[in-house]
Parts: sequence; structure tokens; C-alpha cells
Amino acid sequence: MLNSQSGIQGLFLANFFLGIKSKAQVHFNISLLVYVRNKTISGRGKVFIPTASEQDIISNLYGEFHYQRAADKCYIVLDLLGHQPCLGIPPTCKATHNTKLNILLDDNWQVGEAGLSYLDPIKKSWHTIDQLPVRQVDHSNIADLSQLAIQVKNAHKH
Repeated sequence: MLNSQSGIQGLFLANFFLGIKSKAQVHFNISLLVYVRNKTISGRGKVFIPTASEQDIISNLYGEFHYQRAADKCYIVLDLLGHQPCLGIPPTCKATHNTKLNILLDDNWQVGEAGLSYLDPIKKSWHTIDQLPVRQVDHSNIADLSQLAIQVKNAHKH
């Protein structure tokens, strides 16, 4: 279910689970605020890595979406980059790029598949997983909506 209770027209919350819920497989929870007017996305996510579960990857996510038509079907494509959360104001802290997501969703934002690349926190090497199943979920345990709203507001000041 897409949430539009933010009070800002064209802004809605979408929560997704990428992968298969298993202690033996990589999976990713994301909470996104989607701003329809300029097709931008901000959010937060948490990658669970079985080999480094004590060091799950937390990301502030930024990106955009667009529509793609193929064989009489319409899809929604999300392109997101994730950065390690940074305490302080740049340039006092350096945000480190730690995730990249390419998601293809059905036209109602419910299900799809994703390609995920992430920087392993222990091995310090990049790993890529293709064709992760994606489904929308109803959760709010990753990020508080008000924090996401502040993040979006700051990202879209013009």
C-alpha cells in the first residue's frame, strides 16, 4: 500500500523488501519517500549480509524514477545510490557510497525485481546480486517518516 499521508501533494511513502527473508541470503529493507513532481526519491535502507550480520549496511538512498513501456505494459524504474549515513556537516565528514539499486516495478508499485550492488563492510569489496525479487511491504521499522520527510525537504530545497 502506498502511503500519501505526508500532507505534501505528490509525496508518498513506499516500503519494500528485496530478496528472500533468510538468514542465509542477502536481503534489503528500504523505506522511500517518492516525490512525483520531479520524479525524485529519498530514503533509507538496511542490507542484511549473512557473513557479516553484525555489520549490516545502513544507507541513505537518493535517486529518481521514470516510466518504461514494453510490450503493452508499463513499468516503473527506480535508480538509487546509497551512501553511508554521515554525522556532521560536509566537508567535516565524508559520505561513503555503499549501495546501488536498480529496481523494475509493476505499474502499481507492488512487485518487481532488482539488481543490488553493495560494498561488503568486512572484505571492502563490491558484490552484485541480480534478479532479487521485490515486494512492497507495510513496515516502518527502518526509518521514521518524519526523518525521511526532513531528508527529502533538505534534498529538494530550490
